[in-house]
Amino acid sequence: MITRRLIFVIFLTFLSAYLVRCARQGHPSGGPKDTTPPEVISEIPQNKTVNFRSEKIQIKFNEFITLDNPLQKIIISPPLNKPPEIKPSGYPDKKIQIKFKENLRPNTTYTIYFNDAVKDFREGNPMKDYKYVFSTGNQLDSLSLKGTLKPAYDFKQPEDIIVALYPARTFSDSLLLNAKPYYLARADNNGNFVFENLAPGNYKIFAFSDKNKSLNYQKGEEHIAFLTQTIRIPQTKEVHLVMFKEKIPVKIEDISQQTQHKWTVKLSAPTDSLKVEVKNKIIKYYTINKHLSLWIRNIRKNDTLCFTVTLHHDTLFTGTRVASKSKKDTLLFKFNKNKLFPIDTLKLYPTVPLAAIDQDKIIIKPSAPFKTKISPDGSLLLTIPYKDQTPEYNLQIYPGALKDFLGHINKDTIKHKFSFESSRKTGNLKIVLEKHTSNRPIIVELYNQEKKRTERMLHTTEHTFEFPYLPPGKYRLRIIVDENKNGKWDTGNLLLGKQPEPVYIHPAIIEIRPYWDLEEKIPLKLD
Repeated sequence: MITRRLIFVIFLTFLSAYLVRCARQGHPSGGPKDTTPPEVISEIPQNKTVNFRSEKIQIKFNEFITLDNPLQKIIISPPLNKPPEIKPSGYPDKKIQIKFKENLRPNTTYTIYFNDAVKDFREGNPMKDYKYVFSTGNQLDSLSLKGTLKPAYDFKQPEDIIVALYPARTFSDSLLLNAKPYYLARADNNGNFVFENLAPGNYKIFAFSDKNKSLNYQKGEEHIAFLTQTIRIPQTKEVHLVMFKEKIPVKIEDISQQTQHKWTVKLSAPTDSLKVEVKNKIIKYYTINKHLSLWIRNIRKNDTLCFTVTLHHDTLFTGTRVASKSKKDTLLFKFNKNKLFPIDTLKLYPTVPLAAIDQDKIIIKPSAPFKTKISPDGSLLLTIPYKDQTPEYNLQIYPGALKDFLGHINKDTIKHKFSFESSRKTGNLKIVLEKHTSNRPIIVELYNQEKKRTERMLHTTEHTFEFPYLPPGKYRLRIIVDENKNGKWDTGNLLLGKQPEPVYIHPAIIEIRPYWDLEEKIPLKLD
């Protein structure tokens, strides 16, 4: 009996192992992953059909597929007034069916761009660059137009850009904001695009980052590019567009109290041109990005404050706020760093903006000449001429040396130790513009890896720009033509037909190494 039972157990063990092995053969866990996209095996009516009269299109594939967001990713050009019915929707199938809900235009070539909407069901491999073309007339339009996009100011190429053509004879600014384009193309990640199957004619061309997939431009929220002149097909073969963001109108979103004397004005867009007044009050303010920090003297609980905020000559806000009981303002300090590169400035951040400095009460040991200055945000800037092999400095700011906007002074001695990195740990960069012949002001900006501007120079006709004592690292370079001579880059304006100020973005990464001199020659002609 024991022998039979033992034989039976052994039999079950081998059977179980066999079944597991068979199951594993049917569901392999290893092997290469399927990366092949779906393939079209038939199209009804056939692709590139003329005299198209069908109400629907059916496309069959060699495997089960799904559609990823078809109403947004599948683009029909020229666009339809009513979205077609597209199947499958939310389930896998081996075919796509597109059923039209309106009569198509006569003698018109239509192109259906699938982009990456078609994916295989198992692995999600997208099918790219597939399009279906047909004509309701007796021939297919065969003209084309290619072009490139580049960012006007940004280092990174904008993504998901729609390029649009509108018939020039019927175009108006409202069409760009409210109507779908007549012809559509999509730019690739390098900014290249191609229109195909175009009819001859005169067109207006635009490109925009269609974030909300509406096929309409959203002013201020999306990048835009345009040409003021008319595109003539087939005479025009290639175009080049510059992408920029228009200025968003500045609005006051909120005014709130932070402490007894500090208030914050929240803005809809960055600006450094606001003017703020509080009736019968002495104030101090500065802006950082989308916030304006405001300090008000002689303020008490339940005071009614009358605010007036203007931008240039436009009044953005007039209104009142009632001061509440809030925590008192205390004068505290924080240094930005204790290890400086030769080009750095030591910065002392106060909790309340500074109003005055008594430099006689500031001592540096070992003794060295230095300069002090109050920055626009009320911080203390301290600059010391760099000397190689300088020992560690001891900074002492004695009581009463600093006075803030509210009348507070530092009651205790502020001590700080800092030193400079050796120049041997820095690099020097020289930029030479080889073909620069313009007499317009040139702004050269150098950015570090965090895309923070580290150096900025403004010249008129010079060809050489030198950046000494740079911390080692990788940098990007931007050169701006300051056409209106206001010392900054100005964006474009669509309705005014104004292009952004010309910008050259150096394509190469500039690497700065310790104890190294680098000269970068740029064959740049800005005229």
